[in-house]
Amino acid sequence: MRSATVTADGDMIRWVELPGREPARVYAHGPGATSAPYFAEVAVHPALAGHRSLLIDLLGHGISDRPAVTVCENGSGTRSGNRGSRQVTR
Repeated sequence: MRSATVTADGDMIRWVELPGREPARVYAHGPGATSAPYFAEVAVHPALAGHRSLLIDLLGHGISDRPAVTVCENGSGTRSGNRGSRQVTR
């Protein structure tokens, strides 16, 4: 598993890397999913095997961090908050 810091708060995005030749293929999941279970079989399929493959989990999914989200009265989410709004942390 590999990782990289992607926010000022230190939240990490993580991915599984399958070795192989360049160029690398990047697999990113859709909403509500995680990459490794969805793409591992595809990445090692004989038609695609042999290339470096990165199975990335977006923030809030799979093995990546789940940053705290502040929700304002109007329902909008913000990382730093809105001054003057009542905020609820989920």
